Amino acid sequence: MSGQVTFQDQNLHQASEQELRKIRGRRIAMIMQQGGTAFNPTFTVGTQMKMMLQQHRKMSKKEQTATLKHYFDMLGLRDFNRILKSYPHQLSGGMLQRLMIILALALKPDMIIADEPTTALDAITQYEVIEELREIKEKIGCAMLFVSHDLAVVKSIADTVLVMRHGDVVESGPAEQIFNQPQHEYTQFLIAARDRVSKHFKALRGDMTC
Repeated sequence: MSGQVTFQDQNLHQASEQELRKIRGRRIAMIMQQGGTAFNPTFTVGTQMKMMLQQHRKMSKKEQTATLKHYFDMLGLRDFNRILKSYPHQLSGGMLQRLMIILALALKPDMIIADEPTTALDAITQYEVIEELREIKEKIGCAMLFVSHDLAVVKSIADTVLVMRHGDVVESGPAEQIFNQPQHEYTQFLIAARDRVSKHFKALRGDMTC
């Protein structure tokens, strides 16, 4: 396996640790797979979010609060003060996931990497988070790299799809092309498997005759 990772014409494999520190968080932000493991359990979520803003954007405390409130409002979240004063274990997985999204937005990066951001969520919360991510993509216009094994989620949010197997890229192209006219046998297998599962659950719900 070989290759390189470039960001804005910079080879990240060759970047120094000092250069990477300037990129992490500030220019590339990340939404982790599970909100519960992304936050330190010994500090309130508000303290941790404000520490990140101070580290990467050098904001005053007043600016930190105003920035977080702005993105809370954008996602339609209420109880701003109560949530910021809460510890991670006092909040749901869906709320922690939304807080990671808010923090990523507040850092105003050039790109957001969302690593399986809906895996640990129930179906309803998953749908809500996907809708929020789609809205965010349209509103702020930053690039988003969305990593997922869930083809239904990928189809609903992606413009361009890259299919990987064992660490190698087997196919890439516009989402519509990948899902409607897959060329590689592995991509065809994944889409066929998804379709079989979808038909099975529709039959169980009575949406179609067997």
